[in-house]
Amino acid sequence: MGCTIWQVVTLAFCMVTWLLVTVGPGEGSVEVMSLLSGGPEVLATLFWVSVVTTAGVLYVETWAMEKIDGTEAGIIFASEPVWATIFASVMLGETFGVKEGFGGCLIVMACILT
Repeated sequence: MGCTIWQVVTLAFCMVTWLLVTVGPGEGSVEVMSLLSGGPEVLATLFWVSVVTTAGVLYVETWAMEKIDGTEAGIIFASEPVWATIFASVMLGETFGVKEGFGGCLIVMACILT
């Protein structure tokens, strides 16, 4: 659990830094207040994205990685973009070009060769 907390804190810090650098403190606070005052649907979405799809996934991922060998964990982490692309293609109907396919092949080849 401790590792997950630090991962979430690091993510939050990076997101706040990105917000401040891209739009500045004034506009950033306006954006945050706009989100927080968006009503129950927006707050439910923020809760889902922050707790379930970020903290929850990081917790399960960290727990699972403790149970397997380091080599297997490295292969899983390295191939994560490929699985995300396949998921987006199957579930969301996303289409990908030759560059993405070539990149996926390189990742898979690197995993096989290690």
